[in-house]
Amino acid sequence: MTAFVQVMNELRDYHKNKLAGGHAIAPQRRSLSSISTVSEVTPEVTRELDALQKMSKELAETQNESMELSIINDAQALSNAGGSQSATEAFKQKMNERREREKTLSAENIDKIFDSAIKIGERHPAAQDAIVSVSELISGLFREMSKLFNDFIIKVVAKVTIWIQTAFEDIKNTFGNISGWIRGWFV
Repeated sequence: MTAFVQVMNELRDYHKNKLAGGHAIAPQRRSLSSISTVSEVTPEVTRELDALQKMSKELAETQNESMELSIINDAQALSNAGGSQSATEAFKQKMNERREREKTLSAENIDKIFDSAIKIGERHPAAQDAIVSVSELISGLFREMSKLFNDFIIKVVAKVTIWIQTAFEDIKNTFGNISGWIRGWFV
């Protein structure tokens, strides 16, 4: 295993560990090549790194759209069930499953990015430092996106639970008031 592959695998492990909520320590950076910034790479490497970034963007967009659609469908199912206790518990369970699925997808996408970046680096050894930098940046996108999804799901579950409790209290109070108003109308 080359030093480049070792560094890339250490970074992959670091990002996936952070994604999983671990307290990983970033691996030590060491110089691997003569080109350390993206601005110094050849046009061929630039094209390959652009393709890597494009692939990463597509993976992130697909993951985001999938998550959005599944949450909308789950919320619609909860709404259709009238917010019953069992439907609310099922919704919470689905949200927890979505959160875990999203972490899995992010980890898979990080693997795809690092696998592709390693291939680029093996073809272009002089640009390995720049490739490491780009890979770190892209992996940070998936870690941050995962954090945003996690925070959002926690917020949705909390708000839905509060909303259901409040909504049913409001429904009872409103219809109780209307019922009293109707009775008072005919007195």
